[in-house]
Amino acid sequence: MASTFTVQTTHIRLQGFFLPNGLVVDELTATGEGLSFEPETGAYALSGEGSLIATIGEAALSSFLETQLPYSVRKVEVQLVGGRIQVAAIAKVVFEIKAVALMQLELIDEKALHVNLESVEPAPVRGLIEGQLQRLNPVFTVDDLPFKVRLERTEIEAGQLRVYGKFELP
Repeated sequence: MASTFTVQTTHIRLQGFFLPNGLVVDELTATGEGLSFEPETGAYALSGEGSLIATIGEAALSSFLETQLPYSVRKVEVQLVGGRIQVAAIAKVVFEIKAVALMQLELIDEKALHVNLESVEPAPVRGLIEGQLQRLNPVFTVDDLPFKVRLERTEIEAGQLRVYGKFELP
């Protein structure tokens, strides 16, 4: 008869974490206190909430957007600077046009991330970009995860997007 195993502090680091929507999280770090595991039932639990940090780089965001945007949009380049997301791409409508959009992330009800358009050049493609964002949003939702997560904040700097949150094991 096996007894329950307990770990005081747990720190897990995953790299290349694929989300169901196709976005790749470059690194997911989860930390928790009082992890227990019951071998007979396979049950596991934390004594409280754990903390997590998801890090996504520019290359992962560019690759994700290329798979989500129409075939007529190509050469997607993402830059993460100054708390904003800048996306440059070439779109072919009647002729090819290079557009650059500046966007911000919005946390919705601690469970979803939406991308909001702040500005776009040239201005005539604004409607096209807004339509694509409506289709893409939310770009991430905790409903896709196998455990309960509450998103707390986002941070964009030095080419990386970080999402901070808390989690509970089932």
